[in-house]
Amino acid sequence: MSKLRLSIDIKGHVVKVIEGTLLDIDVVKIKKAAYLDMSNGVFNDERLISCQENIDALRNFFKRNKFKANKAILNISDSKIVTRVIKLPKLSISDIDSLIEVEAPKYFPIDISKFHIDYRILDTFNDNDKVYYKILLCAVPKDIIREYVDLFTACGLKLTLIDIHSNSISRLYENIEFEDVAVLDGNAQSLELLILEKGNFYIYTTFPFKIPNYLDLYRNSREYDISQLNDQVDEMVKNIQSYINFYLTKNEGKNLERIYLMGDITSIEGIEERLSQSLKIYVTKGFEDFIEIKKTRKTAKINEDSYGGNIGILLRGV
Repeated sequence: MSKLRLSIDIKGHVVKVIEGTLLDIDVVKIKKAAYLDMSNGVFNDERLISCQENIDALRNFFKRNKFKANKAILNISDSKIVTRVIKLPKLSISDIDSLIEVEAPKYFPIDISKFHIDYRILDTFNDNDKVYYKILLCAVPKDIIREYVDLFTACGLKLTLIDIHSNSISRLYENIEFEDVAVLDGNAQSLELLILEKGNFYIYTTFPFKIPNYLDLYRNSREYDISQLNDQVDEMVKNIQSYINFYLTKNEGKNLERIYLMGDITSIEGIEERLSQSLKIYVTKGFEDFIEIKKTRKTAKINEDSYGGNIGILLRGV
């Protein structure tokens, strides 16, 4: 369905790249996959994203891994990105565009002129005999978009799409039509908890979380000393439980059926059993029940659960 693309996912100081295609609806082929740890680089501070240091590091990374695609799609995750789930009357797309342009300042306490505003229609529902759209509204600072475009243009790539990480993650689980579930995405520097209402993006939050000696886990999870994560996991459980309790209190009659675990945290042996016991909710890894992943001989050993953001944005087929 789509041509070969570089799917790039940036969270914290880790850049993950998949060279792949969308073969059919919910069928993704991974041709190559690699990551770049920039913990000593400038994704870790307040300097410009498109500085020469980043350009050189990424150019060398792309060359070293012999990626062939020159068009790229990008996921970003940044604390300055703001999202809201809103409802609007069911109208034509052109009318929705115009209405959001007018209504956006009501939902974001920011200077709208400095942000790109975009939206995604999540669902259609009835309320008091009127039909509404449930819409995910997103505001991304224009300067961040410009920095990333400049960065990858300098690397010889053409960015055809920029999405936010949490939206791409939600796309992996859109086929869950009859349950409310949570998705826990744990990576090198952060933990995202995303709640999906019958497959639709409902709300998400982030928690502090850091995987010590991240590269050791990534290179050889079987030899990773899990004991160094004990305190972090205990704190993570408290944060998750507190947020889930808050969600259930605010949504009387709701019930989370399960938690799907993805990201680098899935490489920690036994983590799903430990979380299941602590949270009293069934926890399972991955998204293979909903998305078919095809691999080559070179990518056979890739843990696709760690590349969920990359796969989620590939599902857009652009």
